[in-house]
Amino acid sequence: MKIKMSQEPLGVASDIVLPQSLLRWGNSTASHRPTDYSTIGESIFDTSPFPYDPNINHKIVLWSVLQKAKEMGLHSIALCVINSVKRNYPPDEGAHIALRTVRRFLERHGSSLDTVIFVVDKVDLGIYEVLLPLYFPRSEMEEESARRAKTEDLTEVSGIGCLYQSGVDRLGRPVVVFVGKWFPFNKINLDKALLYLITLLDPIVKGDYVIAYFHTLTSGNNYPSFSWLREVYNVLPYKYKKNLKAFYVIHPTFWTKINGVRYFHPVAAPT
Repeated sequence: MKIKMSQEPLGVASDIVLPQSLLRWGNSTASHRPTDYSTIGESIFDTSPFPYDPNINHKIVLWSVLQKAKEMGLHSIALCVINSVKRNYPPDEGAHIALRTVRRFLERHGSSLDTVIFVVDKVDLGIYEVLLPLYFPRSEMEEESARRAKTEDLTEVSGIGCLYQSGVDRLGRPVVVFVGKWFPFNKINLDKALLYLITLLDPIVKGDYVIAYFHTLTSGNNYPSFSWLREVYNVLPYKYKKNLKAFYVIHPTFWTKINGVRYFHPVAAPT
């Protein structure tokens, strides 16, 4: 069967990407290794729901699309994201569904496919990079880390008291307070700090919320690096940014106005 493709509106041919030129997930290395939970106590789970399998990782939509590819004898398939901001469908939930579905399909019918390509925009790339190790661990350590993540002891961070919810504002929106001078950036486990942030915000971000950052009496030891700030921004799911309606900076200084910090301003401009 010969299919004639319509020409691009501007008469410019689209770029062609060869599947064999792409880096496979199983061969990739993490740019930032998460906390190694395999060294922290005993796991409450006997087995991992998504065990490490290099054969599946090497092949890395929904089930009906994968099933059709199997029936047609296709060995390579490219899948676009299934979420839509216009339809108010969160990217993180869409990524969970896509990755979980592909994982389960490959476990049952892995011999029918050689390559599965996820076609994502830059805005979704960070979400997939964070979630992929949960469904396609690239090593036994990564599998163990995913299995024990929920058993992590976060008292080291929660006991500092630098981040907490403090009632609601006049519009009934939850207010999250971050006290900068109590945040020992150079002494704290940053993986645990990020995990605690997600744990605290997750039940709040289902609706609108605001953050009040107190920059009062802070020093260089309290300032996080710009690379870590960008990592936090990229890791947080879409709903955390979408529902953040205000970000107040109390007693700002020059540090809060430089380029690295202003990276966050398009999401929530300081007041």
